Amino acid sequence: MKLTKKEITLYKNTAKKLKKAEQRKFKAEITNMYLGGDTRKARQVFWWLGKSVELWQHELRTGIESLWFYENCGRMKLEDKFPQLAQDIEDLVKDHISADNKLQSTFQFCKIGAKNIYEKLVSEKWYSKDDFKPRGLNNTLNRLWYRLKKT
Repeated sequence: MKLTKKEITLYKNTAKKLKKAEQRKFKAEITNMYLGGDTRKARQVFWWLGKSVELWQHELRTGIESLWFYENCGRMKLEDKFPQLAQDIEDLVKDHISADNKLQSTFQFCKIGAKNIYEKLVSEKWYSKDDFKPRGLNNTLNRLWYRLKKT
């Protein structure tokens, strides 16, 4: 059976409106019904990944929903990877912290930059240069409520 562009658009939009489990079931049913369960065709027609379609078909066949662990995906935060890092940063910047002059925010403004803090961590606190980069440290400082700002 040949699908028209209108039907393809309709099925894609319908799938977007469904919740996760229903969406996977719907996509598996559409793939089985119109494409004969061919994951390669599902990728060509709908741009759905083949491994995902195989999983959806497995869920549909067995009736068991897979658990998706999104929180385990991606890179760990530096403060989770190095639990002592937050305390070490606080020890290094305690002399360089000032409050907002106008008292309009809760952030603590730090007069030194992330690169200087990075160099101090490597030299004084025995972190390796391969552990993290200054850019990652900058993101960590922002999460710890420090704003690097020259005052």
